[in-house]
Formats: sequence, C-alpha cells, structure tokens
Amino acid sequence: MRKPIVGVTMGDAAGIGPEIILMALARREVRAAGDYVVYGLPEVMARAATLVGWKGEIREAPEGENFLFEEGLHNVVRCGAGSLDSISYGAVSARCGQLAFDAIKRAIEYAMLLMEGNFRVAHISTHVSLFDAIKAVKKERVATVIRLVHEALNEMGIRKPRIAVAGLNPYAGENGLFGREVIEEISPAVAQTASLGAVGPLPPDSVFSRAAGGEFDAVIAMYHDQDHIPLKMVGFRYCECEAEGPSISGINITLGSPVIRCSIDHGTAFNLAGAGSADPGSMATAMITAAEMAAGAMIRRKGTAGAGFIKE
Repeated sequence: MRKPIVGVTMGDAAGIGPEIILMALARREVRAAGDYVVYGLPEVMARAATLVGWKGEIREAPEGENFLFEEGLHNVVRCGAGSLDSISYGAVSARCGQLAFDAIKRAIEYAMLLMEGNFRVAHISTHVSLFDAIKAVKKERVATVIRLVHEALNEMGIRKPRIAVAGLNPYAGENGLFGREVIEEISPAVAQTASLGAVGPLPPDSVFSRAAGGEFDAVIAMYHDQDHIPLKMVGFRYCECEAEGPSISGINITLGSPVIRCSIDHGTAFNLAGAGSADPGSMATAMITAAEMAAGAMIRRKGTAGAGFIKE
C-alpha cells in the first residue's frame, strides 16, 4: 500500500514554520510515515532551506497535480502572492497573516485533541473567557466532544478507549456543594456516552496525573487552560541553560473535520525565527501522527488514498 499524502501549511512566513518543516522532513522516521506536500510560498521555503542547510530541491507544484515524491525533493503548492522583500523574520505583518490564511482558508474551528506521547486531552470550549467557558458546559456539547474523541482514538487504533471526563469545579463539584454543573450537565453526558468508554466526572486536580500514568487514553476538560496547563507541563521544557531554546513536543488534532488535521502546539516563535535553532519536535510528531491516522483510514477504506492536513 502506498504511503498517505500529508499536506503541511507553512504558517506565518516570518516565523519558524518554514524552517521546522524542513528540519522535520530531514528526519527519517517522518519521511517513512508519509509523503508530504507543503502549502505556502516556494521562495520562503527555499530561503528556509538555505538557513537550515538543506541541499535538496524545492519544487513548485500546482494543487491537484500527481505530485512527484523523490528523496531530496519537496513539493510546494503556492498559496497567495508575495515576495521575500516584504517578509522580515520575527516581524508581525498583515501580509504574512494573509498568506497563512490563504493556506488554510478552508479550515474551520472544531474541537481539539491535544497530545504529548500517550497523554491526550480535549476541551469543551476554546478561546473564550472563563465566564463564557462555564456557560458553555452543556450536556449536549460534552457528549459531542466525548464522541469526537472516541472517533479520533479509534483512528489511532485504540478500539476500546478509556475516556476520563473532568469536573468543572474543585472535587468535581462535591455533590453539588460547589455548583450544579456536574449534576445537571456533565454527569448526564457521561451517562449517555458510557458505552464509548466515558467515565466520571472525576476531580480535575488528579485526573490528568492518572491519565499521564496510563490509566486513561484521554481526558475531556471543561475549558481551555484546564487541559493546556498539564499538557504543556508534560510537553514543553524551558531552560535558560539551553542556548537553542525550549524543547517543545506537544501537538493538537482537530476533531470532527472531514480531513485529518494535526497541528503543532506552539506559535510562530518570532524570537527564534531565522536562527535555524528552533526545535522541530512538535512538527515532526504532528506530521507522523497525521500520516499514521491517514494510513489507518486508508486500511479501513481498503486502499483508498488517505490524506492528512497539518497547520503550522
């Protein structure tokens, strides 16, 4: 069976995206997992190739073409228009933002599954205030996210996943002492999805440690920071003694999308852009995960070509 084709969007041209993509592609385990097509500006990727010392060919290829996959050659589909003269490393600009948008304009926001190794977390709401996040904890939404996580875990080959659901308040509400959300919203959702492996609600101050220890395959958190904090404690390493900067390896996966979408779990890192020293670990993990999930989908469809999608 052929390897799955994975699309990788370049991200902000002034950030570390182009260079960590090429650094990830230099890893044998990444190339072994899939064939990759970059969506962005070929000239930006060529500049990044010079920066990181990659000697292969950057080939501009129109979208929809039967791509040529050879050792030492990278296909780049041009998205938007621009020139290197207008792109400075580490500088925020509307132009670079537009270029990044051009590459992912068909993507929309779904629930996210964050991963660092076998530690997986998902949340009910994303970038909203804590006040609005509390209002978003409704049984229909909780049940939907549980189902999406169950589906994603199946894509990863986990047939009988164990999905822990965190409470919203301390001690999972303490039987109503700290609010009614668990009783009226979260517990009914867990009951609806128990057949999918959902358990809880469990106290949020211990459930993530239990998952990191292997007791659960994923944790459903009730708001953004509730799961981002433990995920980044596991996957991000900041040390002033390391000249090359922080070590970052977590990723996120979009749930409910018609395509498999994996993403790095960090931003543009403008402070590191153009130095060639950024850690490509998160990018490499995202690329391999997208390829492996697409390969699993290919097998279930009896050989139909699979595709993944990665956003920088």
